[in-house]
Amino acid sequence: MGKSITETLKKINIELSGGVFYSLLISIVVLDLFMGFKIYNIYKSKNSDHLIYQKSSILNSSTDSNSKIYASSKGSKYYFLNCKSSIKEENKIYFNSEIDAENAGYSLAKTCK
Repeated sequence: MGKSITETLKKINIELSGGVFYSLLISIVVLDLFMGFKIYNIYKSKNSDHLIYQKSSILNSSTDSNSKIYASSKGSKYYFLNCKSSIKEENKIYFNSEIDAENAGYSLAKTCK
């Protein structure tokens, strides 16, 4: 029985040291690269969809300065009119509701809580 195991291991080593081994190795590398590329494209498309939604929400939001909620076009926080902020007037964007601001990717500033 010991002899048959030794012979089997030698046979496996001989078969894996030839072209079959290198073909298998190359196939695994190509498959890995392909799957990595696919995963990267899925991740990239999900993030770009979010950015497109953010930009369209900002563009569709109210530009009326009578709105009670505003944010900086360069920031990530939104404010109520009675909250302190140092946002320049030319960078302010206005929203009709907190939901609109949050859907555009903004969160409530600490000074407004």
